[in-house]
Amino acid sequence: MPTFNEIVLALTSADFMITALAAVAAFATILTLGSPLFAQDKLAVRLKSVATRREELRAQARKDLDKNKPALRHTSKGFMKRIVDQFNLQKLLASPDLKHKLAQAGLRGQAPLVTFLFFRMIMPFVLAAGAILLGPLPVFLRLLGLMPANGHPALLRLLITHATVMVTAVIVIGILLASMVADVIDENELATGKRQEGMFSSAIAFTMKFGPLPM
Repeated sequence: MPTFNEIVLALTSADFMITALAAVAAFATILTLGSPLFAQDKLAVRLKSVATRREELRAQARKDLDKNKPALRHTSKGFMKRIVDQFNLQKLLASPDLKHKLAQAGLRGQAPLVTFLFFRMIMPFVLAAGAILLGPLPVFLRLLGLMPANGHPALLRLLITHATVMVTAVIVIGILLASMVADVIDENELATGKRQEGMFSSAIAFTMKFGPLPM
């Protein structure tokens, strides 16, 4: 029986080391070449898992959408509908492509059309009333006893604030009127084929005889 020293010498000899390294290299080569044959197709498993999860999310999204789905077409009723029908605003104020434009904005059905026509009729009166009341507002407040007394520090601040609002409103109205006139001129040219800035300018100048416009 070989002694311990003989075993150590045999394991550490050059011939044994070369043989062991060759065996390890051969085993590694066989393992490298044969491992694809025994490997599982993890990609197919992952794709199947992803597809299953996607279907679950899609089903959940459809369920949530059906639960919270708003009505695509709104029904119109109430006071605004009566006003629109009474004054026949759909014939007087609605443009031919109004429904198409509202549908492009995601507003389908009769209710958005009725709302638009209602506010299109009343807003000029609301803005006119606001403009009429805004100018003499300090006088009205003084008559109602709501303005600070003369010499009070708050009086000057209120007057400056009112003047700032008035000047801002005049500037905004001037810009809007000029823009609207330009749009009207372009629309008239599109409809008639004639460019008539002079006629519109003269009409504006004539109306200014009755009162200045913030142009």
